[in-house]
Amino acid sequence: MVLRLISFMVVISSVLFFPAHFFAAEYEWPISFLPDTGQTGSHTDVPGEDSDYLINPLSYTDNNDNTVTDNVTGLMWQKDQSDHTILWNDTVKYCEGIDNGGYDDWRLPTSIELISIIDNSKARPSTHDGVFTGYFRAMKYWWSSTTQVYRNADTAWVVNGIGGIGNHPQTESAACVKCVRDHVNVPQKSDVRFTNKGETIEDSFTGLVWEAGKTAQGGAVFTWEQALKRCEDLVFEGNDDWRLPNHKEIKAINNDSSGEGPTIYSVFKVPAPDNTRNHPAYWTSTTNIEPGDDKQAWIIAFNAGLTTHLDKTEKHYARCIRGGKEVDGTVR
Repeated sequence: MVLRLISFMVVISSVLFFPAHFFAAEYEWPISFLPDTGQTGSHTDVPGEDSDYLINPLSYTDNNDNTVTDNVTGLMWQKDQSDHTILWNDTVKYCEGIDNGGYDDWRLPTSIELISIIDNSKARPSTHDGVFTGYFRAMKYWWSSTTQVYRNADTAWVVNGIGGIGNHPQTESAACVKCVRDHVNVPQKSDVRFTNKGETIEDSFTGLVWEAGKTAQGGAVFTWEQALKRCEDLVFEGNDDWRLPNHKEIKAINNDSSGEGPTIYSVFKVPAPDNTRNHPAYWTSTTNIEPGDDKQAWIIAFNAGLTTHLDKTEKHYARCIRGGKEVDGTVR
């Protein structure tokens, strides 16, 4: 494993490549900073895997009142969770009814908030050791507040015990609830989150710069190790510090409220869907450890935005990134 602490500055431009009306919708980012995945082990000799890059390591404070503060996102979490599965329509009532820590402003987390506490170094459950307690540690799914109308069905996003996220029908009763409150967090809001500079796209919320050229749009496919190498070797737009995004970073550019695919934010381009209406998958740098080995890695499919894991020998697309925003506000 080659540990690389990224140390460059990215200047976020306020000049739009496309007309302002292209970004007319208001963006809201409910977390202060994007945490790392928690993966620190090495699973290949090829440089560029998830654990080679540390930006915002997972960090929590147990407040000893059945609440946990996430020191990266600024959110406060219910330490335990519901002790039974709940219908999605009843989740708001559940959160409004708890008073952990003496607070009465608990709510259901959004999809990105819920995936922010995933620890991809763990599985079943994929949560940080010693932080969360109760049924959460044994349950398979946890509801989020983020909804999606997908193929004419009303769905809501759930995080699973392996560490992925998918959309499930709201009528299911197969998920538990872990509530959250804002605490010190101040959500980011802007009419302009993404700046399209032609060959790159800058994300002002995460501090990440995304590749936007023809290869990123689907010009070639790679095995997982080939995808790592492609991004590590990339010299593009005058920079040589590109890398493959991790599981949380690539999920952050999916519009979870979008309906039919591609669900990636429209400033990004992806290959056309196949005859099953599925958009091709993109690799992440994050290995899936759930099978008991390291032969699979996480991908995202932009037909809906779900993340799952596939054999590393399969060939899929790769979109490289650079940068990232640290908790002290530094943009790398």
